[in-house]
Amino acid sequence: MVFDADELRDVEDEKKNRAKDIVEDFMIAANGVTARYLSSKNLPSLRAWSGDQAVARIVELAAETRYSLPAEPDSNALEQFLERAKAADPLRFPELSFLSSS
Repeated sequence: MVFDADELRDVEDEKKNRAKDIVEDFMIAANGVTARYLSSKNLPSLRAWSGDQAVARIVELAAETRYSLPAEPDSNALEQFLERAKAADPLRFPELSFLSSS
C-alpha cells in the first residue's frame, strides 16, 4: 500500500526477492518453534493456516486415524471425513472444523 501521509494513494504488487524469502522462512520457523513449545507445555495458542497448510494438516490428521484423504482438496471426501471425525472424537473436532474452513 502506498500512503501519502494518512491517505491511501495506491496498492502495488510486492516484488519478491531473496531477502524477503529469507525473512519469511525465519518467521515460519519461529512460529513453528513457538507453537511446538506452547503445545509441549499444554498452553493454548492461536494459529493461522494458509490453504495449502490446512489441506496438508487435515490429510495428516486423517492419516493418523487411518482415513485416507486425497492430497488435492475434495469437498465430498472432506465432508465424509469430518462427519466420521466428529462422531469418533467430538472434543478434537473443532480443530478439524476450523482447519477445513480456512
